[in-house]
Amino acid sequence: MRFWRISFHTLCLAILLSHSSICAKSLDGEEDMIIHVKPVNNDQGRLNPQSNEQVPIKAYYNSITSSLSVRFAHNTGEVNIEVRNVTTGELSIFSTSEMFIVMPISGEQGIYTIMFTLQNNKSYIGIFEI
Repeated sequence: MRFWRISFHTLCLAILLSHSSICAKSLDGEEDMIIHVKPVNNDQGRLNPQSNEQVPIKAYYNSITSSLSVRFAHNTGEVNIEVRNVTTGELSIFSTSEMFIVMPISGEQGIYTIMFTLQNNKSYIGIFEI
């Protein structure tokens, strides 16, 4: 039941944020879209956009290669990354300890969430639409 609650919460959050300017934006004249990554309050699994916490993650979607590229500001140890197309149900799971990773995704239209879980159990989420 806990999985359903988190998935439903993520779906509602994705729909809400997909229609706002804070989830992702395309760079002028470029194929890369910036994905804004925000901290998640780990106690309740809620988005905490007012947090003054420095987010150690920069994420981009490239429309030509249908891939996500992620750069970590410092060595965060092992990071688990879940990329979910909320519209189609597609789920891709990645794990890395590198400071840079490129992850291929289907590129199908929809609202996507990207969830990062660090080794210290801190979580971050980004939402974008293709």
